[in-house]
Amino acid sequence: LTQARTELQKIVGRDTSNLNSEGVARGAVESVAENFVDGVLSPIFWYSLIAVFSHLFGCPAPAAAGVVGMFAFKTISTLDSMVGYRRQHYLLFGRPAARLDDWANFLPARLSLIILSIGAVLSGEKAWAGWKTSRRDRLKHPSPNAGHSESFVAGALGIRLGGPTVYQEETVEKPWLGDGDEEVGPQHIRRCCRLIFRSSWVALFLFSASLLSTSFFS
Repeated sequence: LTQARTELQKIVGRDTSNLNSEGVARGAVESVAENFVDGVLSPIFWYSLIAVFSHLFGCPAPAAAGVVGMFAFKTISTLDSMVGYRRQHYLLFGRPAARLDDWANFLPARLSLIILSIGAVLSGEKAWAGWKTSRRDRLKHPSPNAGHSESFVAGALGIRLGGPTVYQEETVEKPWLGDGDEEVGPQHIRRCCRLIFRSSWVALFLFSASLLSTSFFS
């Protein structure tokens, strides 16, 4: 458990020092679910969008333009991760970074529900339960984007995510996402990773198909 707390601390902002086994598992599932959007789907989305429009407007190197778009997104995302906090000494750079990150993830977060639904079917998870839960709970999250994928995963796995979360300076009363009664454990981490892995392949396939079709019909 001590090692699990240490490893989880590397990927989350919450204080993990006093988490029990369920708290560690819940934190891991939340992190994997949230990062599907800003770590996988959004980079693919922005690469594809910029590449397609560059091609349509006659850019001689649309693939390179797509890479620039993807790196621009990752720059915004990294700035948000580093300084996008609601603390006084971060406000000058943190607030613009956080707002840009919200904007850049807005469409991908909503597209994630469709892609996760397909991924859930391929993973043997409850796609319809995930969809219903996300439609009900996605806007409860304090972030305008994170609640979409997190609430879908909560419903698909039959668990609850969110709840009171301890950070270094305060305890944040986050709303619960999902209404499952299963205790979150290591098996849910594995199931979540499988769902996100297969959903990532779905996203890659769909956006690759869009790039190929644009090139073919132009």
